[in-house]
Amino acid sequence: MNFTFREVVVTSGPDTSEAARTHVVVQFYIENTGDVLDIYDVDVSDSLGWNIDLLHYEVTLDTGEVDSVSFTVSVPNVPVGTTNRVFVTATSQADPSILDSASLTVTCDAYTVQIAEISDVGNDQGKQVRIDWSSFPGSDPLVTHFTLFRRIDSLLFAPLSFGPMIFSAKDYPPGNWEMVGMYPAYGETLYSATIPTLKDSTIAEGMYWSVFFTRAGTDDPLVFFDSPVDSGYSLDNLSPSPPAGLLASHEPAVTKLTWGAIPDVDFDYFTVYRDTSSGFTPDPSNRLGFTTDTSFVDSTAELGKTLYYLVCATDFSGNESDPSNEAMGVRYVTGDASGDGTIDVGDVVFVVNYLYRDGDPPYPVEAGDANCDGIVNVGDVIYLVNYLYRGGDPPGC
Repeated sequence: MNFTFREVVVTSGPDTSEAARTHVVVQFYIENTGDVLDIYDVDVSDSLGWNIDLLHYEVTLDTGEVDSVSFTVSVPNVPVGTTNRVFVTATSQADPSILDSASLTVTCDAYTVQIAEISDVGNDQGKQVRIDWSSFPGSDPLVTHFTLFRRIDSLLFAPLSFGPMIFSAKDYPPGNWEMVGMYPAYGETLYSATIPTLKDSTIAEGMYWSVFFTRAGTDDPLVFFDSPVDSGYSLDNLSPSPPAGLLASHEPAVTKLTWGAIPDVDFDYFTVYRDTSSGFTPDPSNRLGFTTDTSFVDSTAELGKTLYYLVCATDFSGNESDPSNEAMGVRYVTGDASGDGTIDVGDVVFVVNYLYRDGDPPYPVEAGDANCDGIVNVGDVIYLVNYLYRGGDPPGC
């Protein structure tokens, strides 16, 4: 052999066909590998009989010379996915028994499928997104269905670390994928479906991106068209139920709050709020603390001061419920009738004045009930005197 084809490539024009005619320019490179100048007869043909502008060439090459020749293939209005094989054959004029050939596949794969948007489904408990994808040309009968794929990622929260990705329409994008939905094609240009995610993005843990692509399929399992990958995230948009039945009990030295459990399965914790005014709005300035129990002990309130409490529930996505009913509480120390934080003779005087001299009552009244018999009377005076001066038991229930 004294020549060879180096390459046959598409050099310009899309190798595609949409609803109208188009064309591609094909270029072949031929090299004289012999030791004398030669002339070669080059013939071009194809498997489907498309229009090719020049079907025969004469190429003169000196020894070691490489030349290239271009021709145009007109692509008719054929269905997306149609494949045509273009053949180039050359024969040496000096010796017709010496020949070589090359070929190129021209595929009408102008069908475009693209994810238009991935958005959270609002007012739900999360773990689902709505995917909108476009299809062009929508009326092409070749595409019969769409399949949505979700990338198989470990359930770790991570920032989105990739940019736009382009890949062969006959290969999966990089990564491992699972099918999450299949939908028939109806000749439309825009489709939409609600697709599950594996995990929600949350306030507490940050963003979790779910990655998808759409595949436009045909009746031939080997002919399909993939979109570029895109990503989105789901959110739990629903707040949990508000706690009910909040009560504040006047216990010695503390105010104990109790309330009922909530039924929400995504419950995370309760937040307790405290304020000096009834009807207050819970916010960070009056937040008292957090708990996962249905009770909370306030040991930091000012003694003898009326305070008001609310409790809200928060789920794992950071959604906070409406507040509970309001409860009122007063922190006191049993036996500290005067409310000054200590138990001394002043408390004896305070109870005596209340019982016999029209003095103010202890606040709350339970603070004056030193012996814890449920009433404030002379027995509490005796109890305090015994505790202070005769080694008696300290006040307290």
